[in-house]
Amino acid sequence: MIVESGLISGMVLQRTDRNVCCAAFAGCSDAAGQVEARAMQSGKTLRGYSWINVGIAKNGRFAGRLNGIACGGPYDIRLRIVNNSRILDETAVENILVGDVWILAGQSNMEGRGCGVNLKAVDHVRAFSADDVWRPAQDPMHRLWAAVDEVHRTIRGGEPELTVKCVGPGVSFGQEMLRRTGIPQGLIACANGGTSMKQWSPALKKLKGKSLYGATLRRFHKNGGRVAGVLWYQGCNNAQSAPVDYMRRTKQLINAFRRDFSSPALPFVIVQISKVYAPSTFKNANWNAVQDIQRRLGQTVDHCICVPTVDLGLDDPIHLDAESQDRLGLRLARAAHELIRNKKPMRAIEPAEIRIVEDKPPRTPYVEVRFRNVEGHLQCPIAPTGFALADENGNLVDAIFKIELAGDKALLRVQLPVRQIARLRLYYGFGRSPHVNIADAADRSIPAFGPLRIGRP
Repeated sequence: MIVESGLISGMVLQRTDRNVCCAAFAGCSDAAGQVEARAMQSGKTLRGYSWINVGIAKNGRFAGRLNGIACGGPYDIRLRIVNNSRILDETAVENILVGDVWILAGQSNMEGRGCGVNLKAVDHVRAFSADDVWRPAQDPMHRLWAAVDEVHRTIRGGEPELTVKCVGPGVSFGQEMLRRTGIPQGLIACANGGTSMKQWSPALKKLKGKSLYGATLRRFHKNGGRVAGVLWYQGCNNAQSAPVDYMRRTKQLINAFRRDFSSPALPFVIVQISKVYAPSTFKNANWNAVQDIQRRLGQTVDHCICVPTVDLGLDDPIHLDAESQDRLGLRLARAAHELIRNKKPMRAIEPAEIRIVEDKPPRTPYVEVRFRNVEGHLQCPIAPTGFALADENGNLVDAIFKIELAGDKALLRVQLPVRQIARLRLYYGFGRSPHVNIADAADRSIPAFGPLRIGRP
C-alpha cells in the first residue's frame, strides 16, 4: 500500500474554514476492498477515528479522504485495506500537522540569497523542499540541488543552488504566522533564481515537472490539493527590458493559480522588487515600471496585497541581506494574515491625494502627499528621504529641499513656482537604487511609485 499523494509523513495539511482537515489521498495497491483509517495523537486514538471507512481500493488503485481532524498535531495515521474482515494491505503516515499551507514562488530573493544567521527551526513550521521531503523549516529551504522536478535542474544549465548565501523570507514568515494564528504552518518551496514570467507561464503546465508552473502544480496536488495562499517574489528578470506585458502575464498567473487550485479568492501576496546596483543591465525606467505595475496589481486585483521592499538592505547588487529577509517575512505574514482573516483586508500603504499648497511668504509652496492605509503614522529613524520630482520625460528635477511627516501625510518643500510644480511628476523610490526610509508604525514601507501627476491647489 503506497500513498502517492495527499498524505506524506511530516507534512502540514491545509485546514478548512471549520479548522479541521479535509484531505484527499490516493495511491496504489494490489489489494481490493474498503480503505480504513485510524488517527492517533500521543499514542491515543482520536475520538471517532478508530478504523473508520475513508475510501475504496480496486483495480490496483485506492483513494480516500480524511475529514474532521482538528488543527494542531502531530498526528499519526494508519491506513489499511480490508475485505470480508481480512486485512489485505496496510501502511502508516506519521507526524502530520493540520494548519495553513503556503506556496512560495518566484526568483532568487524568494529562494534566499541573504548572508547571515539562519533562524532556528521550530517544529510547527515546516517546509516541503524541492526534494519532496517535509522538514522543520530552516534555510536553505528550497534545496534545488536535490530537486525531483527536472525544471529545477535544467533551467539554469544544471548548475547547483548556492548554499553559502541562503536566507530567504520563508522561515521568518512561517514563524510569524504561527505566532499570529497559533496553528501550524507549511511552506511549499517552489522558487528558482533568475526566472522570467515567460518561464513561469501557466501555458507550460502540460510539460509538468519540466516547467516551473507545472512543477508547482504537481507539488500542490501531491500535498492534497489545498493551500491557504501564494507568496510571489519575482520581477527582477523582467526589469532588464521594457516590461510591456508584465501586467498581463502576472494577472494570467494569478488567475491560473486560482483556477487550477479551485480557489477563486485564493490570497495572493506580491513582493514589490527592491533595488539594484547594475546600471549596465537595468534602466531606471524599466525598474520603476515593474515596481509600479506590482503596486497597481496590489490595488486592483481582489484578494491581493503588494508588499514593498524598497527600503530594505542588500547583500550584493540585487539580493536582500538576511536581516532584511527576516523583516520581509514579517511584512509578508502581516499581509497574508490580513487576507485570510478579513473579507475586506487593509491593503498596502498607497498615495491617496497629491496636491500643491501655497504657504505664506517667505515660506515656499509645498507638495502635500496624503496616504491611505497607514497604521499609526508615517515615521523614519532619521530625516525622511525618498521622494523625487521629474519632468514628463523622466528627467529628475532637483527641487525638493525638505521633507516633513505629519500623521498620514508627507510635506515636500519645493523651491519652484506653483505653475512649474504642477507640470512635474512625483516619484517615491526613483531609479534603480534610491535611498528611502519612510514606513508606518507597523514597519510597512511606502511602496515605490511613479510617475504620478501632481494635483493643482
